Amino acid sequence: MIEINPEPISFNDFKKILAEVLVIEEDRLTPETSFNDELYVDSVRWLEIAIMIEDLGVEMPTDSFWEIQTVGDAYQSYNHYLKLKS
Repeated sequence: MIEINPEPISFNDFKKILAEVLVIEEDRLTPETSFNDELYVDSVRWLEIAIMIEDLGVEMPTDSFWEIQTVGDAYQSYNHYLKLKS
């Protein structure tokens, strides 16, 4: 079976999907928005974010989630692991 790599999505599309997962207004999400300090993301929400990223065609090592502090970090990690998959 041939696996087709998905095309990267834009930050705006990433932000839109993330807002749906977190059930918040999209305009609250900027690259600098902190998951912990501003969005108060708990472990259940982190799991939902991990599933969202996997649904976008990217498998990230669990340890890499510890490095994500902001929405911009999450988007950069998504892009990084998507490129590694190619």
